[in-house]
Amino acid sequence: NHPEVTASISESGIRLASARGVSEIFWPAIMPFEETANMFILYTQSNAFQLIPKRATTSETLPILQTALKAHLEKVRLVDRRNRKARLVR
Repeated sequence: NHPEVTASISESGIRLASARGVSEIFWPAIMPFEETANMFILYTQSNAFQLIPKRATTSETLPILQTALKAHLEKVRLVDRRNRKARLVR
């Protein structure tokens, strides 16, 4: 059973809070991100990431999150998931 997580976006990064604790991921620490039909994948290392499911957003908060991510990060599209080859999308 996973605890509920609340995400807050600021000029410095994304803050994640749950009953287990609080963490903040600063924009410079996030590598390119991927947006799928169902989620955002924020890469913090080549083999580490944070998932933000779109079902956790509302019709008002989804465009805010999309705008913030695009303003602060580069978007990546994984063209070969098996080999983790990626290309940047601008």
